[in-house]
Amino acid sequence: MFSFIEPGKSDIYIMPKLNRAFINPFSQIPTLNILCDYLDENGKLLEVSPKSVLVRAEEELRSSTWVTLKALAELEFYIILKQKTETLFPSAQDKNYHESTPFTEFEDLRNEVLAVLADVGIATKYGHSEVGKVLTKDGTLMEQHEIELMPQNLVEMAEAIAITKWVIRNICTKHGVSASFSPKIFLEHAGNGMHIHSCGLKNGKNHNRKPRWNHKH
Repeated sequence: MFSFIEPGKSDIYIMPKLNRAFINPFSQIPTLNILCDYLDENGKLLEVSPKSVLVRAEEELRSSTWVTLKALAELEFYIILKQKTETLFPSAQDKNYHESTPFTEFEDLRNEVLAVLADVGIATKYGHSEVGKVLTKDGTLMEQHEIELMPQNLVEMAEAIAITKWVIRNICTKHGVSASFSPKIFLEHAGNGMHIHSCGLKNGKNHNRKPRWNHKH
């Protein structure tokens, strides 16, 4: 799990976070999924875990500036269907932005993702089809979609992103398709971005006259 930790110091424990538990929506046998924290051999938060690094960065920002950050993530991904047959309602490549059925193939799948995310406690802003659409010579259809999450603190957003990707992949597997978050699947076609919008709050308020969200790829 942490390849850079020496074998002699590799005793790592996990501590369940009961407030981050949810019923696995994909298991036929009732199963509880629980997010966990990593602890070192002394029972303290593992300093080198990604979450611990992020927590320290948040605390450093807060203690030095009294500013806290909220983040909002946009996840773009391609849904891939092998050997697509002809359709009665074809659409042009790379012109899929905010398209709807019958000109997009996977609107129902994306809506199922949104519904399952709500069931497991992940708040979303919306989902929509993105610009990318590729139909290869061998009949493989690649259609791009996006799901946007609601703003949360940085640690909560990181956890929400991990769960969202897990949900998307499980639902694609259920429907016999695959999902790719790869930044670029073809050079000549639209790539996937994971855009992170950030907003700084001081004393719980945004002191700009108008709330401003900055976003990075």
